[in-house]
Amino acid sequence: MKTLRLTNTTFSNFLSGQCIEVCILGSMFAIAMAIFNMPFIPLICVLIAITAFVPYVGAWVACFIGAFLIMVVDPTKALWFMAMFLVVQEIENNLIYPKVVGTSIGLPGMWVLVAVTIGGEIMGVAGMLVMIPLNYFRVLEGPYPFLKVHNQPWYMSILWFLAIGLVSFGIAVLQRKVCGKRAK
Repeated sequence: MKTLRLTNTTFSNFLSGQCIEVCILGSMFAIAMAIFNMPFIPLICVLIAITAFVPYVGAWVACFIGAFLIMVVDPTKALWFMAMFLVVQEIENNLIYPKVVGTSIGLPGMWVLVAVTIGGEIMGVAGMLVMIPLNYFRVLEGPYPFLKVHNQPWYMSILWFLAIGLVSFGIAVLQRKVCGKRAK
C-alpha cells in the first residue's frame, strides 16, 4: 500500500512538473516571438505548449506547423522562427526540463535525461512519459542507489527492474509484430 501511495504521489508530482514546464516553454516562445515580431504568437505558443507534454519531440510537431503558418505570411520569418526554435528548444531540453521536472519529483536532472532517453528507446513516446516516474524509485537510497527502492531490500529492486525490462521487451516484440520491422 505504501508503494502505491508513493507511486501516486510521484506520478502526480511528475504531471504537475510537466504542466509548469510547458507553461515556461510557451512563455519563452511568446517572448522570443514578440522580440522577432512574428505573426500568430498566441496560436503557435499555445500549440507548442500543448504538444510539449510529450518530452523532447512534442514541440517539434508544433514547430513544423508554426513554421508553415508563418511561411504563409512571410517565408523569411519562417526561417528565423526555425532558428529561434532550435535555440529555445536546446535551452529548454538541456536546462529547464531536467531541472523543473526533476525537482518536482525529487530526481537530479541527469537522471531525468537518462530516463527519457532509455524510455524513448525502449517504448517510444509512452516510454518517455512513464520512465521518469519509474526512475524515481531507484534514486538516492543506500550505498547502491540504483539497487534499492525506498527501504525495500536490494533484491526487490532487481526483481522490479527485471519485470519492467520484460514488459518493455514484450511491448517491443508486439510492436514489431503489429507494425513490421523497426525503421532505422
